[in-house]
Amino acid sequence: MGPQDTEWIAAHHPGDAATFRIDPRVGLRADDFATLRAWAASLDEPDGT
Repeated sequence: MGPQDTEWIAAHHPGDAATFRIDPRVGLRADDFATLRAWAASLDEPDGT
């Protein structure tokens, strides 16, 4: 993902979004689920980080 992708998502998606690449040949792997867990946990933090 490049900066243009993040900018497009920010402009077209009103909510929080997890932006990272998933290899379509292998799908979600353990590391991807860890990334998603960390992102979801950050939504519960007051400053969003």
